[in-house]
Amino acid sequence: MHSKGRDPAAARTAIAGRVPAGLLLLLTAATLFLSFLTLELLTRPPAPPEPATPAAAPPSPSSPPAPVEAPLSDAVPAGTHQTAIQPLLPLESRAQALGSPAPAVPSAAPSLQSEGPNAPHPDTDNAEGAAAYEAGRYRDAVRAFERALVRRPDNAVLRHNMAAATAALGWSAISNRDPDEAIRQFRTAIEYERTEASLYAGLGAAYQLRRESSKAIEAYRAAVALDPTRVELYEQLADLLYQRNQMDDAIALLTSGIQRVREPDRLSALLAKMTREQSLQNRFLQTGTRHFLLQFDGGENREMAYQILDLLELAYRDVGQAFGIFPDEEITVILYNNEQFRDVTQTPAWTNGVYDGKIRLPSGGTVPDRSLLARVLYHEYTHVIVHELSENRAPTWLNEGLAVYFEGLSSGNLPASQDAASRSLARVPPAALIPLTALHGSFLEFSSEQAATAYAESFSATQYLINRYGLPRVKELLQQLSASRPFDRAFETVFFLPYPEFQRLWQNTLAS
Repeated sequence: MHSKGRDPAAARTAIAGRVPAGLLLLLTAATLFLSFLTLELLTRPPAPPEPATPAAAPPSPSSPPAPVEAPLSDAVPAGTHQTAIQPLLPLESRAQALGSPAPAVPSAAPSLQSEGPNAPHPDTDNAEGAAAYEAGRYRDAVRAFERALVRRPDNAVLRHNMAAATAALGWSAISNRDPDEAIRQFRTAIEYERTEASLYAGLGAAYQLRRESSKAIEAYRAAVALDPTRVELYEQLADLLYQRNQMDDAIALLTSGIQRVREPDRLSALLAKMTREQSLQNRFLQTGTRHFLLQFDGGENREMAYQILDLLELAYRDVGQAFGIFPDEEITVILYNNEQFRDVTQTPAWTNGVYDGKIRLPSGGTVPDRSLLARVLYHEYTHVIVHELSENRAPTWLNEGLAVYFEGLSSGNLPASQDAASRSLARVPPAALIPLTALHGSFLEFSSEQAATAYAESFSATQYLINRYGLPRVKELLQQLSASRPFDRAFETVFFLPYPEFQRLWQNTLAS
């Protein structure tokens, strides 16, 4: 977001939703996958092995099921205490929320079904597969279950366990940023257990990782059709639909879900936000370029709209060249009047822009100075790139510091705002400086004075990092974060310097 602080030429921005939106999924979603994979040991003897009549298979992600009571469309991402729409949960967290056996936490790996002590033909391969699974050796488990299935291909317990082990490989592939492998594993798992919603949710997460949102939507639709009581499935599907600007379908999905889920208040809050935003955007005009879709209110903003698109294409080129990344998916930009902007984003008065998965900008009704508008747009577009590289896992000080740093590209000067930041920090007593560790979360609760200090520190620390190590190493850090590595560990891996030591060295520069 951009600030109306003391230095208008160096207006600040912050991304909304640094409070992790995905935390809303964790408690309920964990039961979804674990209810499938944390399988109780059977105490009843199973029926003699005979060909089972397959259950009617749900529509596969390649042929989505019928909509839930209404046509599906766009929806709102999972919300937090803020009214602004929140960005997607990082995929690793989503995988864990939906029940993946996190490799780093062996105790989270669920147990499998046994055939019971009275089974007519006890299967040592099944027992061996279960032991391998519990030990986290999922490929060994798959091989053991495959051997068992050669002898009894229709045994329900063996098919279930095979699906569980294969799905575990799928979640591991997602954590390793390998969507092709994840898709292959989840499709295999579905062949063995076609009525389990969590497998389709895993397939949807894999397609999200591969940036194939239409296929991800199909997979999540199948999951919702199979288990229409799980609130987190509606949230995930709604988030995807919302990002594709299918507002009517999102509202239909949430309205239907409220009648079915166990925690309707979560969907009610999302529905209220979506309805409020849609009421504004129904009368918006829209135009676009190859990379951006711009929605705006009325003809008075038309001239500004064209300037925004022109400047964003320049930012796409310049910031993209700096980082070596050019997103393929269309980026939505929404231009509001000031009142609409505050109503939708619920942000403090010092903000002049928000990136929360979409770029949101206020307009005072007049076209601002082009150089100032360019700085705002380069700033916001840098958030897009940081989000893309880190999967929304960068600490806010680094995210905002990079955004301020790249404001300078709008005028061909890097870094931007060096003098303004130095002057701002010079006015802050050393005791009033905010530790970087306290700047990992959202800045939206800060007063304008606190925000000014937070942005100045963020820029200063980021500039020091780039000057000392270079932008390619900072990009490497962002990519490390996308793999769910803790920040302090990723920092030390990339820079061969403990994070606390970096803070000490940087703060020493402020005193000199």
